Amino acid sequence: MPRCKKPCARCGVTNGRYGVAKWPEGFVCGRCYYRAMQCRGACPSCGVERLLPGLNEDRIPICRDCAGIPRDFHCTRCGEEADRGRRGLCHRCCLQDDLAVLLDDGTGRIARPLQPLVDALVAQERPVSARLWTRYPHVKTLLRGLADGSLPLDHETFDNFTPHQAAEHARELLITTGVLPERNRAEAEFLRWLEWKMPRIADPDDRQLVRCFATWHHLRRLRELDAQGMVAPTTVARARADVRAGADFLTWLRDRDRTPLTCSQSHVDEWLATGTGTRRHAATFVHWAVRTRVMAKVDFPWIRHAKLDSIGQDERLGLLRRLAEDSSIRLESRVLGLLVLLYAQPVTRISRMSVDDIRITDAEVTVHLTGGEPLPVPHPFDQLFRDYLPQRRHTTTARNDRTRWLFPGATPGQPMAPATLHKALWNSDVPILRGRNSALRELILEIPPALVAKALGYSPLATELHAAEAGRPWAGYASVRRYQGKQLPIF
Repeated sequence: MPRCKKPCARCGVTNGRYGVAKWPEGFVCGRCYYRAMQCRGACPSCGVERLLPGLNEDRIPICRDCAGIPRDFHCTRCGEEADRGRRGLCHRCCLQDDLAVLLDDGTGRIARPLQPLVDALVAQERPVSARLWTRYPHVKTLLRGLADGSLPLDHETFDNFTPHQAAEHARELLITTGVLPERNRAEAEFLRWLEWKMPRIADPDDRQLVRCFATWHHLRRLRELDAQGMVAPTTVARARADVRAGADFLTWLRDRDRTPLTCSQSHVDEWLATGTGTRRHAATFVHWAVRTRVMAKVDFPWIRHAKLDSIGQDERLGLLRRLAEDSSIRLESRVLGLLVLLYAQPVTRISRMSVDDIRITDAEVTVHLTGGEPLPVPHPFDQLFRDYLPQRRHTTTARNDRTRWLFPGATPGQPMAPATLHKALWNSDVPILRGRNSALRELILEIPPALVAKALGYSPLATELHAAEAGRPWAGYASVRRYQGKQLPIF
């Protein structure tokens, strides 16, 4: 691609890529040109609602007429003022032409089952993104096959298509647009991983036992959670960890000439004492095997110590002040940090929140966390929520243009992954676990633990444990003494 030989009049970059434009202000690099083509609104000079590619003396966007830009950006077909794609057509009209050719069913018309996909792609806010996506060779192969009938329009086609990542993106997009029916994503992901894992277990008896465990324990549980709408982002990862640890434990026993029925308590103790902490994930498998009588009765401790470290109140207030005032932090990360430091929400739960959980009126902003009453967002933090909702990421394309997720992900119809949210908090220097514990502890010091548990979605025993750590008088409560120093089901 051509390079700019002169510095950009807007960003100052020299030798920038992606072509250039020569406007009255000087040379404009490709990145600045693209940003200018996305700016719309009422021109502050003439008051007309239109495209605002130019800049005035105060570097405020203005229309091309007021800026003196000679190029006409109106599409020669639809008349829309926008960035052009080819032959005087805007990207939306170019996309319509591209899809008409790509999804031709052989009769010169777009395949009828794929028409909802075409409508969604053409109607999205940024049609150029869809044009770039449909240019990938594997996407072309997949869509052409679906259009001409050489590939059946069902989930099995996407399961067998490679590369898998491209197939999954197209699958979720078709589900979002109603072309494909919904499915249990967690079940499908777990089964795909299970088929990969099984051949890697050497002993046939162990392989059969692990498959039974995965099928009758985890697969059944995934189906039940999906029916209740309670599949968490980490559910499949935990199921994989349990199956992997169970298989490793059986292999470890075989290396010592032992079978599940000849396993003794000393072997369990040796397994835990001579390995890493990940060996504790075998607890679920061992408890299931003992319960179903395929393993000798042994005691496998699976409860781990709770992590109740927290930051000081001054540090927490300082972090909240920085989130409220520091505009250099991405708005998305600021809202995410508030949910952790104000309402002690775990990231896995935040990732499943929807915009319906945030209620905005002229008088106040409230957050609905559980089945209880909505909680008010204090000033000045309420303004962050007001600013964030209209500009959520990944909502300008067909993959998420109708999504209700509070933090939409890059995968169509799915929320942002907890790992992505964790990274955003780390980059913002927000201590996740210690910050959450600090927020929970401060609330418990002011409100009875049972009420805090109900309002924030925690287990009552978890809030009692935090109250005991904070020195509250109910530290002598029997359930607290029983669970002192142990991991509680706080989620």
